[in-house]
Amino acid sequence: MNAPLVTKSPSSLPVTEYELRRATLDDVPELLALHLTALRSLSHGYYSTELIESFIEHVPTLDTQLIRHGRYFVACTQGRLIACGGWSADPPGYKSAINFGADSSVSQGDGAAMIRAMYTDPTWARRGLGRRILRLAELEALGAGHSELRLDALLPGVPLYRACHYEALNQSVGTLPDGQRLAVLHMRKVSGCGVATQADRGASGM
Repeated sequence: MNAPLVTKSPSSLPVTEYELRRATLDDVPELLALHLTALRSLSHGYYSTELIESFIEHVPTLDTQLIRHGRYFVACTQGRLIACGGWSADPPGYKSAINFGADSSVSQGDGAAMIRAMYTDPTWARRGLGRRILRLAELEALGAGHSELRLDALLPGVPLYRACHYEALNQSVGTLPDGQRLAVLHMRKVSGCGVATQADRGASGM
């Protein structure tokens, strides 16, 4: 299950090779560190420092069930994790840490899969890694019978998701346990609207 999925970099990274593989439980400490680094670096300009630190304190960023089910992927180079992300068929557990009130948009629709926990090392941001992992997650969710993908996007990730044909459903503002308010954009993509297909597997080497 944890064999490498691809070993060569795309054209956007012509010099450095990296590997895409399924995450293992041994990766958890490094994954958590990657999540925190990405949140603290890439969220500035979108959220206040106080809000970022509140999010880190109160909201779990990694669901190990995704790893156990083989649905969480990492990009690594020279033994270091540089990007990650995955998908699930179940509602995300972080809803219990963020109070969205009566807004039910954080729950996926019938037959939808959720894109989960997409993070990239800041030194590797905007170099195609997030897009590659997202496409892999889409392909596997589609292969599992899901015709719709949804996600709850933190604002720094919205440009990537828009570029990958996700449409906005609505924006919600949730309340964290300490009263900090977090804006999240609920987005979706349906099969046929830029969702990766089985034909992409050969084209991408995955």
